[in-house]
Amino acid sequence: MSRMRLIVLPLLALALSVCASAAEMTKMTVATGVDPGFSIVYVAKLGGFFERNGLDVDMRTGPSGGAMVPLLLSGASNASVAASLAGINNHLKDADVVAVAQVVRYDRLYGIVARRDVESLADLKGKKIAVTVGNASESYWYDALKHDHLDPADFKGSLVNVEPPEMVAAIERNDVQAFSAWEPWISRAVLNVPNTKVLTDNLGTVQDVGFIYMSRKWINANHATAIRFMKAMNEANEFINREPEKTKQIVGKLLNLPKNLMDSIMPKCTYTFVLGDDAYAVTDRIVAQLVAQGRLKAAQFDFASWFDPDLLKEIKPEAVRLPALKR
Repeated sequence: MSRMRLIVLPLLALALSVCASAAEMTKMTVATGVDPGFSIVYVAKLGGFFERNGLDVDMRTGPSGGAMVPLLLSGASNASVAASLAGINNHLKDADVVAVAQVVRYDRLYGIVARRDVESLADLKGKKIAVTVGNASESYWYDALKHDHLDPADFKGSLVNVEPPEMVAAIERNDVQAFSAWEPWISRAVLNVPNTKVLTDNLGTVQDVGFIYMSRKWINANHATAIRFMKAMNEANEFINREPEKTKQIVGKLLNLPKNLMDSIMPKCTYTFVLGDDAYAVTDRIVAQLVAQGRLKAAQFDFASWFDPDLLKEIKPEAVRLPALKR
């Protein structure tokens, strides 16, 4: 055998092995927003956890997690990560959109930024306030009003529908006098826009969580892939809690956030991979909010249809601690 053949044959074998490995990778699309609350997705992608579980994931990001959940309805994504209200809204449009795991608890991530001369939420009556309809921005606004015993009807004409990335520019232009959002937009506003402040945040007042949402139809048709996806996300969650400094580097680089801002923001979240009391309590609170607003009748919401714990039970059964759910 010639020397050339001795060289070519191993190279050919290597090339065939690489091609075979690539062929074994299963493609998925995962959609989410652009803030540290979605760190699990960024770490799973950039930390190689998807790849190590045989997944070739197209990670799509938008202005908010809530803006990306509707991609599940059209089949443009296979999984999405967002806060509770956006998922519930889309579940009400298509009952196959389900919550399969809670991946984060927003301990202090939400807040309302206002002009410095605004002393309280009551002072915002008659002023323009930016919220994003249909996601955590809106739900936190109503929770803050409830906490201060204020009537939402007094502010109905004041709300302006704005996506979080544009809220900072809107308050800088004085188009609005306040906005309800989350990090990093809160810090970006108070650091870069003169005469602004955090009027209130959600510490000790209201709890929210972020879920993985998937289509029940897609799960049933792609069960093995769904299990690999969940394993990758669980491994990413373990990495986040085990390696907080490395996580800050990964997330900060992706979101273009400096270290001091990452040091400030990351402790405002607790990164989880469970379905338990928090998940149920937050869902119950959001449903009650929608009922109070006349956007939903209590009897229309089925908790047993909304939660789909089967995938999580397969990979981490001890993490499923939901109360008994009735259909």
